[in-house]
Amino acid sequence: MSKEKSGLGGGLGRNEKGGIAISEEELKIAWDWFDSKSTGKLTAHDIKKRLSAFYKNVSVKEIRYLLNNQPEITFDELYNPCGTFIRHFIDSVDDCSM
Repeated sequence: MSKEKSGLGGGLGRNEKGGIAISEEELKIAWDWFDSKSTGKLTAHDIKKRLSAFYKNVSVKEIRYLLNNQPEITFDELYNPCGTFIRHFIDSVDDCSM
């Protein structure tokens, strides 16, 4: 995943498909914030607890969608670009060429 770095106020870096580029390190920082008990996995409860600070009315349906209807997710499942979790959010498995 290529990423263009930008300074303060310079906008977000983009990946080669035009989406927001997120490095593994950046994703891990966010992961650690959600995984406040350092269990190595996130559950619907973990996500709801953290998101509700910003999004008071997050629904169970939205959380289930984020978890791809799984009871929990690990960082490796989240970060793996062709894993089940990511394929849930892309149009075609063909986009996952590894």
